[in-house]
Amino acid sequence: MSNDNYNLVNIEDKYDLKKEIFKYLFFWRWFVFSIILCFIISFFYLRYSHNIYSTTAKIKILDKKEASLELPSASDLFSSNKINLENEIELLSSYTILKKVVEKQNLNTNFYSIGNIMTSRVTHLPFQFEQLISNDSIKEELVFDIYFNDDGIEIIDIKTDTTYLFNSYTTHTISHDLPFNIESDKINFSSTNENTHKVVFSSTKNTVSQLKKQISLSKVGKESDIIALQMDNESSGYSEIVLNTIIDVFNQDG
Repeated sequence: MSNDNYNLVNIEDKYDLKKEIFKYLFFWRWFVFSIILCFIISFFYLRYSHNIYSTTAKIKILDKKEASLELPSASDLFSSNKINLENEIELLSSYTILKKVVEKQNLNTNFYSIGNIMTSRVTHLPFQFEQLISNDSIKEELVFDIYFNDDGIEIIDIKTDTTYLFNSYTTHTISHDLPFNIESDKINFSSTNENTHKVVFSSTKNTVSQLKKQISLSKVGKESDIIALQMDNESSGYSEIVLNTIIDVFNQDG
């Protein structure tokens, strides 16, 4: 191929490339719109999505011979008795242990603060709460929305779509079939961001199942006798309560 033909081919290639670029530039408005839309979606997602916090705790598993006051024998000194951490991990995450945790902290009943966009778990309530049903009697999930307004309290049973109205800031004054009583002073709800809550009752089986999904256990190193517990939840306070109670129950069970 001669130099003239080679140059001609190069010119045609450049011309075609330029043509392709201008063809796509015709849709520049859509590209700009897509970029702006992605930024807007990302902003609202980061602004209003729940932050998931990882809470960790560690527990040291003691050998029975370490915990006892007996002097080690000659066979103990020359033997390598290692703790089976796999068994201990299975015990820590067992249904028996987690059930005791649920019962000790009454995790069957959970509370949430309802905002304009987000609903967040809370561990401390701005009102007094009295549960009237036993956890063993809860067979399916029960959900109630609680609204505080200038006239009193409005409670909605989500399952049956039943509304309960109270003309004061206590449910003790009127007969009702709600599974709980609440009472508070109006001054606690002067802020509109704190006047709406949700209470959810769950069965023990479902509560334990949810805990097992959120909790992970692992060994700290190959030769270590320490187990790391980690829980991922939107409320770090809730995770601390759960992990500390797991350790307490495990210690009490020996």
